[in-house]
Amino acid sequence: MRGSLLLFYSCLVFGQTSPGTPPKGLLGGTVLNSATGGPVRKAQVTLTDTSGAEMGTATNDEGRFAFTALAPGGYVLTASREGSTRRQYMAFPGCCT
Repeated sequence: MRGSLLLFYSCLVFGQTSPGTPPKGLLGGTVLNSATGGPVRKAQVTLTDTSGAEMGTATNDEGRFAFTALAPGGYVLTASREGSTRRQYMAFPGCCT
């Protein structure tokens, strides 16, 4: 049976560390199975910035993931796992400073 993924995320922005240095953000969340509501372990989560640069991570046993030290801007957040539907979301760490 093919499952579907649900992705819940939040972003936090930290203050500037020195004058002229842009704040850095954190984007983290949880990937859940839409049918069971349970966490999706070892899902691949990719974050792509507006220049096309990608960074990736995998979810832990609780389905959680995090990206740190992100520059403010727009990103595409993608979650996938073999046998499940791939999901994409727009994320904007640092947009609400």
